[in-house]
Amino acid sequence: MQRVREEQERAEKERQQKKAAEELAERRLQEAARERLAEQLKEIEEKRRKAEQRTHEVARRAREAQERAATERLAQHLRTVMEKEAMAEKRSQEAASRAREAQQHAATERLAQQLAEEEEMARRMTIEKRDEAVRRRWAEMREKLEGGSERVSNCNAGSRNCTHNADKIWWSRKNGRGQCHFCNWVCLKYTFRCPHCSVMACVPCKKQQTT
Repeated sequence: MQRVREEQERAEKERQQKKAAEELAERRLQEAARERLAEQLKEIEEKRRKAEQRTHEVARRAREAQERAATERLAQHLRTVMEKEAMAEKRSQEAASRAREAQQHAATERLAQQLAEEEEMARRMTIEKRDEAVRRRWAEMREKLEGGSERVSNCNAGSRNCTHNADKIWWSRKNGRGQCHFCNWVCLKYTFRCPHCSVMACVPCKKQQTT
């Protein structure tokens, strides 16, 4: 009986040891499974983190590319605007330069025309003065030829006996400085000459003598 009991106890002990070993092995298997699961979860988390980093990096690069493209487009737009403004400014300056040149040319032409008109006027005045001088010399020569000393003596001695308007002959006008025979007034521009006795008279005296 004792041996049987010992055998039973040994068998029970072995059974318990085996059970304990199985439980230990089960726990170790569970721990290993948990470790593998944790490792897998860690790997999955690492892959997810890396994938998220790659996604963020791709998104960052995309944003940077978009920002660079937008910056380049803005720079290109600004360059285009500046080029257009420069061209417009150049055209405006060229138009202003052409306008100034046209104004200067017109002013030069007006000045040349004015100078030509002034020269023509001066030439005409010179010609008129020359013609006036010629006419004056011819009048003096004609007066000397027609009047002579006899008419002068008649004018000095017999002007009082002249009727000055007997046959209604028109008195001739003499331009230039002269002295009235009747009132001794000095006429600066012109006098009138009696057709008979050749005395000179101012306008009032000529009217008085001929009325």
